[in-house]
Amino acid sequence: MIFDAQTILNFGIGTLAVIGAYLFNNQQQIERRVQRLEDVQGGTVESLKADIKEMEVKVDKLTEKINTLAANIHAQKNADNHLNATLNAILKHLNHETQ
Repeated sequence: MIFDAQTILNFGIGTLAVIGAYLFNNQQQIERRVQRLEDVQGGTVESLKADIKEMEVKVDKLTEKINTLAANIHAQKNADNHLNATLNAILKHLNHETQ
């Protein structure tokens, strides 16, 4: 079979059109996938920023509570030491008077 030039040209143009449509469709699908990934990553980054900010606030509150607890323990030790010193002084005074 012999094909004339017009038939070969039409076949070539048709083939190129099909390949071009396929590549264009693939390129659009890839762009949609990339856009979805960018949307997910953007949302994830914003979500992580919010989570980190929330954790920072919680850590600050926890640090404040720990500092308050440490101050209360220190104050209680001072009160205990003062009470102990007072009781020792009373005991010494009572021992001195009984001798």
